[in-house]
Amino acid sequence: MNKLEKFNVFSITLLLTITQLLFNSKYIPIVCMLLLILCFALNYKNNKAKINKALFCFIIIGSIISILLPLYNPLFIKNISSTLLVWGTIILLFLIISTQEKKEEIFLKVFKNFSYITIFLILYGLIVYYFGNKSMSYDPISKSYVQELYIGGIRLIQSAVGDPKYGFLVGSLTGNANTLSSMSMFSLTYFLILDDSKKSKRLFKLIICIFGLIISGSRMGFILLLFILIFNFILKKIDFTNKKNALGLFFGFILIVFILSINFNNIFSSVDLNGRNTMWEIGKNNIQLIGHGINSDNIFLNNYLNFNTSMHNSYISLLVNYGIILSSFVILFFSITLINSIRCCHIHNINRFIVIVYMSLLIIGLSESVFFIFGFYNSILFYILDYYYLNIRRLK
Repeated sequence: MNKLEKFNVFSITLLLTITQLLFNSKYIPIVCMLLLILCFALNYKNNKAKINKALFCFIIIGSIISILLPLYNPLFIKNISSTLLVWGTIILLFLIISTQEKKEEIFLKVFKNFSYITIFLILYGLIVYYFGNKSMSYDPISKSYVQELYIGGIRLIQSAVGDPKYGFLVGSLTGNANTLSSMSMFSLTYFLILDDSKKSKRLFKLIICIFGLIISGSRMGFILLLFILIFNFILKKIDFTNKKNALGLFFGFILIVFILSINFNNIFSSVDLNGRNTMWEIGKNNIQLIGHGINSDNIFLNNYLNFNTSMHNSYISLLVNYGIILSSFVILFFSITLINSIRCCHIHNINRFIVIVYMSLLIIGLSESVFFIFGFYNSILFYILDYYYLNIRRLK
């Protein structure tokens, strides 16, 4: 890879990882956006690649609508900054991939780096988890609860949630145990499908990812582990170029999501939902035909609960922020993309990887804020979607 391609890998990898660090900063989004802008400028100058005008117009229309939504209600004028971050990332990822000459090589390298960073985070988390203090403490710098380990005069910490006395879950250097769980699952998918190292090394890395699930304690993570193993087997064994098979798998997936959503309380009954039920009810009560724009869900929650939090359900957030009408178009786009990507999964292992990560993100959206929020979930989602439309779909 030349220097420009390495810079592509660095910029996108940083976007997918640094936004989830325990010691987050208001400057991190600015740094990420500046790097992405520079990355596109260098690509465009050196590669002279053509940009798909139809897709670009589609994205621009989406961003314009998102910017206009908050304007009709002055209460939500502060949504603009969140909207610019989210859609700025989406637009820049599209432009960067459009102007890359070696899209596949860069894509593979990005997720390889992402997965090895996750391995480091898991190993760090394991060391602090087993050798650190067996109780949580509040850290005023990170403004969160942490577990500590002192080695000489060095203080190592990691995010921790749960019972302050015992039985807590950890998130390593990410800000949340669920984040570590998701990163472990995406990395496990990479090592399962795309890693070309020896079987013994792959097995070792897969085991480490499973340990990441164990210390994060995410039940959703273990559900996803089962889901990934089953669907990876199905995608390899069945010919989904047949439209009936693709539609069958799609509706089977929709049925799984439906069952998980209506039985969420029963499935996660032994887990502290941290007030999610209350948040979801507030969200449902503020769904209208036309929404108030990105971040409206958080503003509603903050007004009702008097503290900063998020909806922890991407579909309720979508309905609150965009309203029923626009949300229907978004869900339709997600559904059509899923069906079409399933039909392409036989072409290359990358396609199968994209389908499984895409499905996983849609499932994670039942309990986390995944799309249209600045962070690694949204960045991964639109990175794989842009890659699919600009490389896989184009070559089909």
